[in-house]
Amino acid sequence: KKRVLKELEPIPERPLKILVFCKLLKELIDEGYDFIVIDALSEIFSNNATRDVISEVFRIPIEAGVSLLGLHHLNKTGEMRGAEDIKSPFFSVYLMEPKGKSDDGGTLLGVNVDKSRYNGEPEEDFILKRTRVSEYEPAYEVIVADDDSISVLLPSKEPSVPDAIRGYIESVKKSEISRDELFSYLKDTRKTISPDTVTNTLGKLQREGLIHKIDRTWNRIGIIR
Repeated sequence: KKRVLKELEPIPERPLKILVFCKLLKELIDEGYDFIVIDALSEIFSNNATRDVISEVFRIPIEAGVSLLGLHHLNKTGEMRGAEDIKSPFFSVYLMEPKGKSDDGGTLLGVNVDKSRYNGEPEEDFILKRTRVSEYEPAYEVIVADDDSISVLLPSKEPSVPDAIRGYIESVKKSEISRDELFSYLKDTRKTISPDTVTNTLGKLQREGLIHKIDRTWNRIGIIR
């Protein structure tokens, strides 16, 4: 299975848009991707998409054992856009709404469980706190309201990709590493890696004087002691 991110261009408007999407799904699965995000579902399924059509489309990732995350949006009246049966294929559906700011400046999002079949157990509503801990990536914490206070249940402990790269470079004893070595280390510690984030981080560390580029494509990275 691949452990990299692949961002795709939007599918152009056309009468056979769903067929194009099905073809794209199959191509991604054949390439080894096991987690696919759709943003947004209403871009694929219009108001006239039936339950049978939607179920047939989602049968592709289900039969392949691929996880699918669909982002959806509400209209001005608070109802879900697009086809009425858009929720039917999903095991879990969560509705999110802004809940203001935390005392330390984090963004609070209320998460209401609209539908859930996770491990057969009902899930409870919760609050998601979003903060920015590095230049490139946000961090998330799952929190719940306990009377009038907020207590952290599941703090995010995994370091961001930039922090992981910095820590690895500072820990190695060699004067030079390869790009393959760096990605191998990241793949062992993380589920997904954005190549752009890695390149941007290497550029930042170069400007800080911690590393230097031996070739033009960062295939070889020199470490400055």
